[in-house]
Amino acid sequence: MARAPDSVSVADRSDVNKIKTVFSGITDFTISSDLLKTSADVKCGDMYFVKDSPALSCFADWCSDGVCVQRKGEVKDYYCLAGVRMAGKVVKSGVLGEQGCPQAIWAGMEGWNYPWVSGATTGLGEGVVAVCNDGSSSAAKGSVDIEDLPGDKEQNYKVTLSKTDIGGLVNGCEGKYGGLKGFGLLMYFNENCDPSDELHVLGRGGVDLGNLDRTLNYKGMFRKLSYKSSERAAKLKKELFFTADEIKKGVRLQIDVDSVYDIDEDKDMNVYNSLME
Repeated sequence: MARAPDSVSVADRSDVNKIKTVFSGITDFTISSDLLKTSADVKCGDMYFVKDSPALSCFADWCSDGVCVQRKGEVKDYYCLAGVRMAGKVVKSGVLGEQGCPQAIWAGMEGWNYPWVSGATTGLGEGVVAVCNDGSSSAAKGSVDIEDLPGDKEQNYKVTLSKTDIGGLVNGCEGKYGGLKGFGLLMYFNENCDPSDELHVLGRGGVDLGNLDRTLNYKGMFRKLSYKSSERAAKLKKELFFTADEIKKGVRLQIDVDSVYDIDEDKDMNVYNSLME
């Protein structure tokens, strides 16, 4: 892999022919150890070419604090969001469009409406949530900002959270709660044909780890906001969650609403059985 010459500007990166021309002139794909002495040498937005590929490129994403993100229409392609622990887009990948009411109910597939993530507040909060090994869960932490992009039927989101708060969530799982299983992202999803939003926990890769009841009495994966045990949450595979170090460094996570289940009845919870140990 070789670092792209400084002559490849931000604007040039969308010009395939220009990239191919620069790519063809590179003969040394070895990155010297001097270049990689510190993570700052591969800072957010640095462009690299991949050896033996048809002008395939990739970008570094290191930030001293926060998450490296890409925003269309900005002066820079990539930049660091300081203090942000999780950030990304909320999208819908499927070709099946939204269905209006009552058609969706008749079809038995309400699903989600745009804006996909509603940003609703019901006292439960949304943001980063800690899950302990015994299945207990914390209240969500962090300030959540959501930007609607109606033209693209997408949303940008970011969760700002201090490293002190992350440490507090880790410590909260110690003792009788069996230690930390991991972290997830708690978000409200805008359910079609339903005035109430559905609360879900998302893990590594955007996997849906389960929904929460729309009242203060949880059912299914997680229990009340205090550290009360939940048998199902305790059985979730540890590798599905983010680690404390990952959250502190910052996680870029795209959420696909087609991968989030619409849970209407207790029997619907069976879709999560494959996530159990």
